[in-house]
Amino acid sequence: MKKFITLTVSILTVFSTATSVYAATGKIVDGRTLVPVRGAFEELGLNVRWDSLAQEALVADGKVTIHIPKGYDCIDVVSSDSFGLPVRTTIYLDVPQTIINDQFYIPLRAVSDVLGADISWNSETKVAHIRYNGLDSYVYCGNE
Repeated sequence: MKKFITLTVSILTVFSTATSVYAATGKIVDGRTLVPVRGAFEELGLNVRWDSLAQEALVADGKVTIHIPKGYDCIDVVSSDSFGLPVRTTIYLDVPQTIINDQFYIPLRAVSDVLGADISWNSETKVAHIRYNGLDSYVYCGNE
C-alpha cells in the first residue's frame, strides 16, 4: 500500500508540474489569427485585469497601460514620453476584438502594434510566436 501511495503521489507531482509550451489557445476566424488577451499578455510579463465598470481589459507592465474596451474596434495605449508625461495613442484594429466563450480575443497583429512586440506565424503548425522584452509567448491556433 505504501508503494502504491508513493507511486500515485509521484505521478500526480509529474502531471501537476508539467506545463504546456503554449501560453494560450487562439482562434482563426475568417482567416484572421486571434489571440486571447490574458494568455498572450500574461506570458509576456504584463498584468491583465478586467474592469467591469468600464467594460474593458487593462494590460500593464509599468511602461505602458493598454485599454481594450469591449465592443470597440480600437485600443488605447498610454505610455510616457522622455519627460515622464503620459502619451495616449489610439490604435485602430482591422478586425475588432471578439469575445468567445467569455474570453477576450484581439488580432495577433494588434499585439505587435500596441507593444512593438515581434510576432511570427507558422502556418504549418498554426502557432503564433510573440516576443517582447526578452520573453516569448506561443499561442496555438490549430483548434478551429
